[in-house]
Amino acid sequence: MKDITEELQARIDAASRAGGGEVVVAAGEWTFRPLELKSGVCLALAAGCVLTASGKRSDYHPVGIDHNEMGQVYSALYAKHGADVSLRGPGTLDLHGDAFYHLDKPSSDDPEAPLTYDWRPNQPIFFHQCTNVRVHDLNVRNAPCWTFSFDRCQSVQVRGLNIRNSLRLPNNDGMHFCACRDVLVTGCDIVAGDDCVALSSITDWNIPCQDVVITDCVFQSASKAMSIGYMHSIVRNVLVANVVVKASNRAFVSMVHPHTGLVENVRVTNCLLEGRHYGGNWWGNGEAIVLMATPHDIPAYRDPMPAPRFEQSFRNVHFDQINCRAERPLAFVGQEPGLFQGVSLNRVVIDLYDDPRPNAKGDTIDLSPGPKNLQVPRPSTGVLQVNADLRLTDVSMAL
Repeated sequence: MKDITEELQARIDAASRAGGGEVVVAAGEWTFRPLELKSGVCLALAAGCVLTASGKRSDYHPVGIDHNEMGQVYSALYAKHGADVSLRGPGTLDLHGDAFYHLDKPSSDDPEAPLTYDWRPNQPIFFHQCTNVRVHDLNVRNAPCWTFSFDRCQSVQVRGLNIRNSLRLPNNDGMHFCACRDVLVTGCDIVAGDDCVALSSITDWNIPCQDVVITDCVFQSASKAMSIGYMHSIVRNVLVANVVVKASNRAFVSMVHPHTGLVENVRVTNCLLEGRHYGGNWWGNGEAIVLMATPHDIPAYRDPMPAPRFEQSFRNVHFDQINCRAERPLAFVGQEPGLFQGVSLNRVVIDLYDDPRPNAKGDTIDLSPGPKNLQVPRPSTGVLQVNADLRLTDVSMAL
């Protein structure tokens, strides 16, 4: 494949200097080394275009951002402090993830276990403090880590993406929004080894991720399909509607460290959520919905844990018109009473089925990254509550 890095970067730079425009990559198979996207520019992959990122570590350089979780950021495509930045199809972007993994060295003997690696580009498509970002009608595959990462961005629209990542490469999230606001994700079909969509404040525990709509999507993950809130993050004002989650280790999760993180004003409606456990050390254990306010600090993060600042962990979180099919009950777990306020289930149908495969975690709710899982009592009801006040209306088990 022909390397078109210099040509593409020159065209992007020229279009930005001229006030903006579209840079089209023609049909054909091309390869590229890291490219910086610029304000006012739309990088468009024409029909029949396959643009493949380099699979060589030596081609990647730090983009100048120190990430709270990932350290120095290495990206294939990135934009910093840009405005009106766009990326669109209908062509295909191949991020060459399998080039960075030991395909013959899984993390355990289980055939579904995550593969191992020495190094990988950790934020393959990265937008840092950008406004008016548009990504649409694009095919993306084979990411080595978080496919799309939006860090402290405002006004982001992601439409019509088809993301096909390996179910065995860890952390290859479909898209992760960190401390962003005014976000729309719609019409996307995502298969990923980790979160299909994640909302958090990982890059700054003090900046909320808020005002987000996720609608009309289909997800599948070997870990968590939808992750709304994480550790010390603040996530608020989120609508999830008309989403189908297929065969995921956990369909929907909110993970909050007590008193330092908060998830509030969230509505999940008209969704089909299927939990199916995957072998190996993926987070989750075949659950459809889990909300947990349990300690799970990770000392490897750059920024320290915030001081206690919230009485509750969950406020005004509602699930309505949800069909769940899973190996484990819906779980709402608090370290102590009083962490759940205004959490409800309405018109929810729960279909529990037995593990069809051996399960090393057993019949437990996975509370990773905490140190201890929660044993599921038998016979199990459809909803498991530990120190969690819920309002249940028309919640039933499937016949």
